[in-house]
Parts: sequence; C-alpha cells; structure tokens
Amino acid sequence: MRKAAISLILIILILPMLLAACGRQPDTPVGYEESARYENLQKLAMVWGFAKYTHMSFITGQKCWDEELLQLIPIIYNAQTGDVNNILYEWFVGLGEDGYDFEYAHDFVWADFLAGQMAILQEQEAAAVRMYADGLFGADGLEVWRAFLGERYDFFAAIDSAGYEPSWLDYVLMRNEAFPEETIVASAEAHNLRASLDFAWVNSHFLGEPLATRLLRFNGITTADRSHAPVFFDGIGNSVFSNQANHRITSPDKYNRLLGLFTMWNAMLYFYPNLDIIDYNWHELLLEYIPIMLEGADRGSYFTTLISLARRLDDAHVIIGGVRRTHTLGTGQPHSFMGAAPTQSHVLLENNIGLINPTERVFNWGDTRHIMETFRDTDGLIIDLRQYPCFSIVYELAEYIVEEYMRFAVMSQPHPSFPGSFVYTRHLYSGGITSPYAFFYDRPVVILMNRSTMSRAEFAVMSLRNGQNVTVIGSNSIGANGNATFLPLPGGERMMFTGLGIFTPEGGQTHRIGLAPDIYVMPARESIMAGRDELMEAAVRHILGS
Repeated sequence: MRKAAISLILIILILPMLLAACGRQPDTPVGYEESARYENLQKLAMVWGFAKYTHMSFITGQKCWDEELLQLIPIIYNAQTGDVNNILYEWFVGLGEDGYDFEYAHDFVWADFLAGQMAILQEQEAAAVRMYADGLFGADGLEVWRAFLGERYDFFAAIDSAGYEPSWLDYVLMRNEAFPEETIVASAEAHNLRASLDFAWVNSHFLGEPLATRLLRFNGITTADRSHAPVFFDGIGNSVFSNQANHRITSPDKYNRLLGLFTMWNAMLYFYPNLDIIDYNWHELLLEYIPIMLEGADRGSYFTTLISLARRLDDAHVIIGGVRRTHTLGTGQPHSFMGAAPTQSHVLLENNIGLINPTERVFNWGDTRHIMETFRDTDGLIIDLRQYPCFSIVYELAEYIVEEYMRFAVMSQPHPSFPGSFVYTRHLYSGGITSPYAFFYDRPVVILMNRSTMSRAEFAVMSLRNGQNVTVIGSNSIGANGNATFLPLPGGERMMFTGLGIFTPEGGQTHRIGLAPDIYVMPARESIMAGRDELMEAAVRHILGS
C-alpha cells in the first residue's frame, strides 16, 4: 500500500510536466524567435553597410543611406527568417544601378585628378604663407613646408610631363616612393596588414544565391567624385565622414538605436586601420550588441552601449561624447602628464642642460630655431614628450639632432576604391640639414616617454630617435598613432578614432603595444607621491655620464 501511494504521488507530480512537454517542439530552444530576430538584424547591418560604402546610389548621394536603413529595420525586425534574404535582395536591386559591373577605374580621368591635386598643393602653400605672415611660425618653418610641397609638385609634374596616366592604385603606390608589389604582400603577411575586403560572409548559404551573386560582382568604386558620399578622403588619405548626419534625437527609439549601432560598427569594419589586431571578432560583437542596444530605452543607455562597443577596439584615440575610459594605469588611474603643465617652451637646467617642452600650449611654429640657438652650447638636451607636442618639431627639430635624412615610419591608409582595404602609401623621412639656419647638435639628447606619450608625441619620438646621440628613457608609449578621424553618430555626438596605420620603418606594429624606450624607467609610487620626477632625474644622470 505504501509503495502504491508513493507511485501515485510521483505520477501526479510528473504528469503535468509530461503534458506540457508534449505541446513544445523538442528542437526549438527557449528564446528562438528573439535569437533569429537578432541574426536577421545582424545580416541587415552587414548588407546595408556594404551597400552604403560601395553602391553608386549612395556614393553619388542619390539616396540617403540612413533613411533607407530606418525604413528597412522595422521590416526586417518583424520578418520571418526565411523571407529576409529575399527582402534584402529586392531592396538592393531597388536602389538602382550599383556600378559593380563596370571595369575598375573606367571613368577615372587622370588629368582631372592631377589638376585637383595641384590645386590642393597651391591651397596648402597659400595657407602656409598666411600662417607665416600671422606669426604662427618662422621663416624656417615656412621653408620646411615649401620643401615638402615642392617634392609633391615635382612628383606630379614629372608624371604629367611624361604623359603617363596611371590608375589610382598606381598613384597610391608611387607617392613619395615606389613600393614593389612583393614588398607589400610580404609586409601584409608579416605584420597583419589587412590587404583586401573580407568577403567570407558574402556567400549563398548566408545571403541566398541571388543576393550573394549580386554583391560578388563588386569590382571597385569607379568614380572619383565623392562630394556627396558617406566617406571621402583628405589630403593625406584620412577618411572624412562629414557628409553623415548625426540626427540630434533626444530619446532614441529602438530603430534609431540600431541606426547608431550599425553606423559605428560598419565605419570601423571598413575604415579602422587596426581591426585585425583587436582581441575580438568584430562580426560576433555585432550580434552580441544588437540585443544590448534593443534592451535600453533612453539616451544614456544608448551612448553607454556605443561606448562599451568602442572599448573593444582598445584604441586610446577613441572618444565618444567626451568619454575616453580605455587605457588606465595598474592603479586604475587614467594616464596623464606628471606634474603641472609647463608654462615655458624651454628652460636651462643645472649642469648646463637644456629642457624643451614642445607642448602646443607654449611651443609655436618657428620656435625651434630660437630654442636651438639658445641651447647651441649646452652639454645636453632633454626633450619631454610626455605631452602633446607642436607638429613642427617632428621635422624642424629633427634637422638639428638627426644628421642624415632617414626613414622613421611607414603609413597605411584606406584604399578609396576598395573599402576595408589598407595599403602602404608612404615611407616617412626626417632629418638632414635643409634649412640654412639648422646645425647638427652633437651632444647627448634624451627623449622622455611614458604612457602619456600618445599620437603626435609618438610620431615625434619615431622621428627624433633616429639621431645618433639620442636616447629614449621611460616606459612604453600608449600605442595610438595615426591621426584622428571623426564619425558623426545619431544622437548628436561624434566618435573619434585612429584613422591611419603607422608602422615602424621595417613595417612593425606600433598600435596598442606602443614604442619601447632604450632605457626603461618606471617611477615608484613613493616617488610620485613625493613629487619627484624619476624620468627627469634619469635623463640628467645619463647626460652627465653617471
């Protein structure tokens, strides 16, 4: 009787669960519909982003890429998975002529491009003359600019007189210096340079055969007119997104929230030069952040989500709405210049040692000549690059401490006709005495560097450390070099990020890992608390030979 009672109780407890299970599909996991919706939206983001940066209707400004997406999001949001590929195919075809079937560069007119480049150089020279007249830099600074622009003039004039009409890629590879194809390929393999678009996701399994076949026809952007495009490029090849609207919405709804996410994600996919060395799979992050973005309901959570995704880039250049919270010291404190900001561009220290503070706050174009004349007879020189410097020192100061004209960096920039591709475009040189006022400073020179050394400061270190008497003391720089690019975001804010790739003269990585000092010095906590500057002390000892 007791066993029978126990069995009856078990049947009563289990029966409801068995009945409930009978009504559930065994191969349908909980949350399947939401998961499928997120995957559909991921696909939308990828197809829309590809079209945004390659389709003629968007490149020429015939259609508004944001409006197209805002119309598509609710359709895909509510669509069945089996219908999504066909919806996207019909949308893509409906955009009109995509330009994908044309022979690459068929309408590229070299004469028009050449005239445009010469006009840019003339504008830059006129601007330099105005800055000189306004006292923003001295005569030697003007000469440096004219020498640089003169090299560009000579390059274009030689091409023009030869009657040669190269393709855009030929021009990119020839600018400043010729780069053999095998060098580019070898460097790409050795240093993880993204050499071409990743088309792995464009396949019939993911997109369906009609849409995949349509996209795979892409053979390069054929027009040089980007005046209405979602992105164009400045004089040094940095991407410019000023044609994109930032839609000053006060409380983004779920569709505008996705617009912001898709805008940022695609811009990084196609124009962030260091995406190949981040710690995450960028495509997987899109799928991860779609539900996070949809869960929020106010402006604060919208920007917090964008900031969270941007952090995955590990790029110290990244700022969204004034927020940068990447790259902190082990103590959790953000990096900053140790001590108060300098109020003088140069100071004569004890032991007849000159100190240069090249910060933009106190250092102006043309100051180099006066400072180096003042320090001509000193016994050593300290250049403090734990601060953001005036650009002029990269080349002006190098003439005094780098005796020969030497290569100090290699630059890569986004290829304008193949979004997602980055190519080496320049070998950068500095040093050698070209100014009639410069002289070679043959005493010891110490450069101070730490995690506050960022961007232009790192660029300056790379240029100046080529000097035969130069020693870099401190710790690794932060590793964020290569200009800053600004991306407007829906909601009224904008994102700043690294726009160009900067490599060592041998093609080695600098982003994220930074530059390494010659002599490693890390200040002790006690010294910092006591107000001591151990790097400065080490520099003085080095110059004195102790």
